[in-house]
Amino acid sequence: MTDQKNVLGWQDLDLGSFSSEGKKINFTELDFLEVWRTVVDSDMDLTSQTLVAGSKATCLAWVFVAGYQSAIRRVFPGSEFSGWTAFAVSEDRKNDPPLPGVDYSNREDGTFLISGVKTWVASVEAIGEIIIKAGKGNRALYIKLPRETEGLSFSSRESRFLKEMSQGSAHLDRVSAPEQYVLEDGLVGHFGRFETLYIYLAFLAFIGSNTRSDDLKGESFRIAMGLKDFLDLPATPDNWDWDAIKNLDLEVQKILGLAGEEFTTLQQSWSVDSRLISMYSPGIQKQAN
Repeated sequence: MTDQKNVLGWQDLDLGSFSSEGKKINFTELDFLEVWRTVVDSDMDLTSQTLVAGSKATCLAWVFVAGYQSAIRRVFPGSEFSGWTAFAVSEDRKNDPPLPGVDYSNREDGTFLISGVKTWVASVEAIGEIIIKAGKGNRALYIKLPRETEGLSFSSRESRFLKEMSQGSAHLDRVSAPEQYVLEDGLVGHFGRFETLYIYLAFLAFIGSNTRSDDLKGESFRIAMGLKDFLDLPATPDNWDWDAIKNLDLEVQKILGLAGEEFTTLQQSWSVDSRLISMYSPGIQKQAN
């Protein structure tokens, strides 16, 4: 657990590049990718990676990226990562007929032949690799593919939500993947809950790094340390104290409300993107110990 006697505020975390001095007013996606590569050390634990990346975010889109990248790494701990990765699960539910979902067949040489469409890919123009869910139910596989994989292509589309981040689809046309591309998936069912708390942690670092309010700096730090204590545990979310996390969630929502006036003035996208933080709360409040 965090030693609060020695760590009293953001400046005491000893994370090196946490200071916001010299930060640009706004980063493009590729700007933030380069910043992320510079400040995120793979030898850091995931909460430290999240805090550092969140502190460098200049909008809520980059807060999402900071938390999302850590959640992916937490759920697939046996995989090596380089740069940004997308985790693509969503498939078409709008068109009639819908675009084909992603499925696979086994080949005699032990490889997998994969085809279909994933309809939501985060940072689609900046990722270096993608984890694809192929198949459904007990036969589902999670397969990590380099961006340059033959038969894998991407398309982009605009979005009002987290608009600074490129978003789009992944198209797989008879992609061949060796067995070693298949990831261990024992933690994948916990992705949503890990993602929520890592995004909260990145958000609190973003607030602490950007607010002019000493009260918000102090409160965001206190709540972040509470979340960090849970995320640093080896236990899965099934064994977390959800009553305590519900209280932390309410405090995060309070920070969101208090920051609203200041950040709405600073960022045009705040009114739309602030639901990145508010939309997770109902799910947390329904969790039971």
